Amino acid sequence: MDNLDCLTIADVERLLDAAPAHPVLPIDVEFARRMILDTILGTDMDLQLGGTQSGDHQVIPDAQTAALLLVPSVDWLQPVRAALRHLLNNRAADDTVDHTDDPWMVPESPGPLSWNTAGAAVTDAWQRGRSVVGVAFSADDLPLEFWCLPRRGQARLPGPTNLQVMQFIDDRTGQWPSFSWELLPDPFASQVVPGDLALGWYDGITADDWLAAVRKSLATRASFQRGMQAATEAPPAPEVQGPPAGPTLDQLAGMDEAVAWGRQLAEDLADYRAGRIGWDAVEHGVVLAGPPGTGKTTFAAALARSCGVPLILGSHASWQAAGHQGEMLKTMNATFAEAAEASPCILFIDEIDGFTSRTASSNGYNSTYQRQIVNALLEHLDGVAGRPGVVVIGATNMPEVVEPALLRPGRLERVITIPVPDTAALIGIFRHHLGTDLPGADLFQVAAIAAAGGATGAHVTQWVRGARRAARKARRCMRLGDLMQQLASLDAATDETAIAILVPIGGMQ
Repeated sequence: MDNLDCLTIADVERLLDAAPAHPVLPIDVEFARRMILDTILGTDMDLQLGGTQSGDHQVIPDAQTAALLLVPSVDWLQPVRAALRHLLNNRAADDTVDHTDDPWMVPESPGPLSWNTAGAAVTDAWQRGRSVVGVAFSADDLPLEFWCLPRRGQARLPGPTNLQVMQFIDDRTGQWPSFSWELLPDPFASQVVPGDLALGWYDGITADDWLAAVRKSLATRASFQRGMQAATEAPPAPEVQGPPAGPTLDQLAGMDEAVAWGRQLAEDLADYRAGRIGWDAVEHGVVLAGPPGTGKTTFAAALARSCGVPLILGSHASWQAAGHQGEMLKTMNATFAEAAEASPCILFIDEIDGFTSRTASSNGYNSTYQRQIVNALLEHLDGVAGRPGVVVIGATNMPEVVEPALLRPGRLERVITIPVPDTAALIGIFRHHLGTDLPGADLFQVAAIAAAGGATGAHVTQWVRGARRAARKARRCMRLGDLMQQLASLDAATDETAIAILVPIGGMQ
């Protein structure tokens, strides 16, 4: 593909710094103009819009050309066309008339009754020696005659980045939005269209309020699109699990307080299901607190198995991954609805510390966002009828940052600590994970060494898996030395979840 002379970097920088010939551009057109110039400056493009600038600020191409600019969605068509007419022909944003004396023609999308007229206009412009630049999302956005021109340049306008949106907001307001990356990361920023910025703008708006308005516009459009898609799709299957495979409460070691609470809950749930007690006699939930790897998730699964009820999984991260705040709240609602339908059941909410104190930050959009999320969770924990049959277990590594209101009576009523296991607990954990391997072996020394290094159940799982792999590779049964070798092989410098272990010289065979 032959390329025409493109604008130099100096030309683009001059255009970026210079005030527009028509000073007042609509926000959406101004943003599209900025995106076009950023694309010319920042990418190796085949689209060439080069030339010399006339006295009335029009770009006179060095040679006649037809070029195509592809846009991310139909929402970009009109703003980009208006921006090109402004950049190339020095026309006002609302001037959609094709002036035959302009050096460039920017065709509009043909209407259902104007295909012939639109095509004839493109042909006439080309015959007059004018250059033509088409803007399209699909082939239907331009008349057939455009596609028959000897097109010599093409480029794709990418969706905006977080930095481009924030710089535009900063240029207009003189302020950089707070929590800009957290509130609009690149995957969401790429979905922003010029109209999102235009809808939220008014004179005197702050950067934070404008970003909040952009997020609201983006969320409204995304929610509508999801609703349209959901209308034609079957709803997703609930994330409900039966009694999970694995240990029961009686097989857990090193969790004495949690196991004692779990056994009492199993008795209460059995009485509740039999109609001997009401739901108000059952403790509704707790928070499990402990370092990573101590078995909080394992306990929830063992509790569900011991109680003979389904386990439903949720977490702050999985709910937030659904999208903007509205989608997060919808996903949270769906999880609690599934739990109510499956009751009696255990609802396990991991990362409960993600619901931090509503008073930690008293101003800004982020504070409002967090307060609304926590309030929604509190409403679910309270429930109009006390969420009968649903026992909620939250898990956290940092109980001190959990919103205090979550820990009040009737919600998550107390915090149960699951400590790092001691030697006696580690013997039981090793024995459980070993299963039929090393029958009758004395695991005291292995457990004592692991306890000295601060090992958790997660480390034991990793070590036993490695020992089995070593035995398989040697085509023999596992030996105690295989297990000891796994303890010796870990180094905290190479694995952030590993621990330093000191193994006696000679090890074990």
